[in-house]
Amino acid sequence: MSKYDADALENVYLTSGEKMKPIITPAILSDEEYAAAWLAQEYNKKGFALGTPEHYTQKGERVRSKSEVMIANELSTAGLPYLYELPFKVEGGVLHPDFSALRISDRQVVRWEHIGLMDYEEYRNEVIERLRKYASRGVVIGNGLIITIETALHPLNIEDIRAVIKYNFIQ
Repeated sequence: MSKYDADALENVYLTSGEKMKPIITPAILSDEEYAAAWLAQEYNKKGFALGTPEHYTQKGERVRSKSEVMIANELSTAGLPYLYELPFKVEGGVLHPDFSALRISDRQVVRWEHIGLMDYEEYRNEVIERLRKYASRGVVIGNGLIITIETALHPLNIEDIRAVIKYNFIQ
């Protein structure tokens, strides 16, 4: 194993001459191709109830809160591919994490839940149940799951979002 070159297959394509590349189908997608394919996946989006406030990102995508607008815009600014409320199957159903972002360095999907109503007990209990469902799939805070939290006294801010992005995606 010490002599095995993990990049050997990819290097065949990369080191091929310009005349050979059009007739070779790379077995491994580049990061850009992988991200584009991941972003192109189709999924059923979670709907919005009538009368729900309308918040839009810089990309024109509708989200549920001003804090989610900030997160989406910062993910976009950082050049990170993400999908909003991409369904995630868990024991007993499906969750819709606020954001599923692709960490390109290792091609792992990191789910990001923004917990914006921590002032409300019923909401806190729902969050605990959601975290248990993530854990049943091996997705926990620090391993595939980001949690940001805010209350009326401690709102989410851009600097916190940027720090989370830097720590989790930009190494």
